[in-house]
Amino acid sequence: MVATADLVAQMADIDYMKRINNLFHEFEEAYAFEGRDALSARGIFIFNSAQEMIDGTIGFYENFVLPRLKDLGRMDRYLITFFGEGRNLYFENITANLTAHLIGKAGQRRRLGEILEELGVVSGEKIKQALGQQRSNGSRSRLEPLQLNNLLLQWVTQQLPQKGLGDILIEMKAISPADLRKGLLSQFLPPDLADHLTGREWRCLLEISLLLQHIHINPWLLGQVMEMTTDLLACEASTILLASPDRQGLVVMLPSGLNKNMQRGDIIPVDKGLEGWVFSHDRPALISDKQLEAPVGCESGSAMAVPLYLSGACLGVVELFNKRQADFNEHDLRILVLLAGMIGSTLEIVVSHTACG
Repeated sequence: MVATADLVAQMADIDYMKRINNLFHEFEEAYAFEGRDALSARGIFIFNSAQEMIDGTIGFYENFVLPRLKDLGRMDRYLITFFGEGRNLYFENITANLTAHLIGKAGQRRRLGEILEELGVVSGEKIKQALGQQRSNGSRSRLEPLQLNNLLLQWVTQQLPQKGLGDILIEMKAISPADLRKGLLSQFLPPDLADHLTGREWRCLLEISLLLQHIHINPWLLGQVMEMTTDLLACEASTILLASPDRQGLVVMLPSGLNKNMQRGDIIPVDKGLEGWVFSHDRPALISDKQLEAPVGCESGSAMAVPLYLSGACLGVVELFNKRQADFNEHDLRILVLLAGMIGSTLEIVVSHTACG
């Protein structure tokens, strides 16, 4: 059990991939002390870089960790009983760690300033100036991200008027309104994603967009939006989670579909599970029951989660479970990032308007 705990806990560490860099530096010290040739002669494999170690992590897990867990009697199956909901949050973290570097930057939310600079319509220096002015103005007129989040947790809505980065850049005559329009569209709907959306996907996104415009007077519509999302991406369940005031847990706010393991108000630690990994790393991730061997007694299934941004900060997670007849893929992930952006923007407006009122 101790050996199992050591293997599982190390690979489930939310900073596992970052720690590989530190481990490589330790290896380099050993190489310098012992000599690479001498170590190779003893049959010890020599790593040339931390990236080489990271790239080999999946093979390490499949060829070393899983066989060792079997030799140890699969003590890890008792984690299912410990968590009590048919889930193994440690193994979800392991899967997210192993697959995150394969996904790369796909599906990650891009910042408006970054896009405008890439389009060549404004310089990085102008963006820095505008960001400085935004921070200066916002400190007096805008709710802090955590304030917005706490209001959402209480389902109290609020907003204070404030100028965004694009507004300031226009005032500075650094960009035109048309430049800002192009940047915003590229931020929310990347051209390469738009080119690959099917007719059905376009229709569903349009319908969701129309519904989101009315959730300020019909909050129940948000649940319908999540039901439409599960249908669009052909999965069984979904949920929206928001960070607790101390940011140490994620509160289940809106479970929908066949979600048997989550109830409204449940709290998931930020250092456990796929949800916690996505929130802590501020990046999307997906897991598949085919990518890892499920421990005995564990309900296999796939899951996908992306950050939920409010007032420019990651303050929650949107998660989907169990894709039917297939596994989640990068295209699904990018659609969910798009939908989470739509939901986050709408919630911020709803919350802010109520606060002003």
